[in-house]
Amino acid sequence: MHRWIRKLLITVMIVSMILTTVSCSSDTGLFGMLSSELRGNGQRQPSARNLTAHQLVQKMADTIRNRSDVAATFSSIPEKQRGSVSLDLFQQYIALLTRGVAGSIVSFSPMTEDEFSEIQAIMNERVPGQKDQIETLNGFWIHTKGVGQSEGRFAVFVEAKEGEVATLAGWWVEQLIALQQFSVLYFDALSGGDQEALAALLKETDLPESIIDIRAARLIDFYRNNINSRPDEFRLTHARIDSIGFEEFGIINPDRSQSVSRSIEILQTGSGLYQVQDVLPEKIQISDLQILYDDKLLMTFGQIQDGEDAQIRSGELESIIGESLLHDNSVCTTAPNGVQRINLQYRSLRLKAEGTCFRHSRWSGTITEIELVSTKCSTGSGLRPGDSLERLLEQYPFALESNLIMSGETPLGRVQLRFKVEDDVIQSIVLSH
Repeated sequence: MHRWIRKLLITVMIVSMILTTVSCSSDTGLFGMLSSELRGNGQRQPSARNLTAHQLVQKMADTIRNRSDVAATFSSIPEKQRGSVSLDLFQQYIALLTRGVAGSIVSFSPMTEDEFSEIQAIMNERVPGQKDQIETLNGFWIHTKGVGQSEGRFAVFVEAKEGEVATLAGWWVEQLIALQQFSVLYFDALSGGDQEALAALLKETDLPESIIDIRAARLIDFYRNNINSRPDEFRLTHARIDSIGFEEFGIINPDRSQSVSRSIEILQTGSGLYQVQDVLPEKIQISDLQILYDDKLLMTFGQIQDGEDAQIRSGELESIIGESLLHDNSVCTTAPNGVQRINLQYRSLRLKAEGTCFRHSRWSGTITEIELVSTKCSTGSGLRPGDSLERLLEQYPFALESNLIMSGETPLGRVQLRFKVEDDVIQSIVLSH
């Protein structure tokens, strides 16, 4: 600034000297040249004022809130604070952030140290190769109010290296747009019913291709018949370099119950590699309520007979599977209400029942839990101890995400199906109320 003033004063002095020694009619070319230089110095602006991280976020928030001209906003950001973000990339970025703003923007605020640390830890775990870059981020919340004055917030980030001006961070924006473009391909494959394309997008897992194909078919069917909203209506829940999330609305679950919404997430697992976490709830198949022994029906779990809980009699059961290994006071107790609780182990299965025991020689009651431990036992679908995990996943392709636990309903109420697996082999199958 001082050098500019000094230059201006020198110019003024030169002009003054010329005016005192030269008449107005002489050498007008020289006077015009100096006057132009003087006007140029007067009009030349100092370097554009840098924006703080808060001001950079405010520009983005205002653009989303007011539906402003994105190109004008981009131009108003000093060039060096745009990083490597082009106008086209910035327009895509603002469009992406707009999907995350449900309702009207009312304010924005910096994240607390704890809030940022929590998100930072997630990103560091998922994309450990970018820890140094993540360390340079500043996090902010855009606060919104929606229908019924419901409040929400959406996270945005800018880069603010110590001692340097805040920037949009091209590396951040580029990865977000790549995630968003992958999500477009994913939803297009679902909407178009393209199982081959969908399976290709789901391949970034450790699952066999046959299971991925089954998942793809199940997902297409679910989106077609169980979701009442379109992909362009899904709300963006978060957008970070580690993942992008969506909330889908109007859900009919496989058991025909309804949910307001469900969430999915697409994770970045490497450069250009993405993993979709779109898990369908597994429902117990009716056939798996049937218990078979040597491929013959032994019982149906959770059924009612003649308007009452179906009773199992030990004589009928043990004539098929043999006697229990132990039946005494240690495995047969009486509850305060007089009902006897029976916990018996056989060579092929274990069971828990409530009913009546006659001197530990015979019993009858309702089975509350049964665990199949022998290859002689199976469920109605053919699943049995000794089967491979892959065989299980053919029946329940999303079982791993539910910890190998499936739920369902029987006439006696809620029922649960659990698989105990070791070294990718089914060790036992448990049905319980």
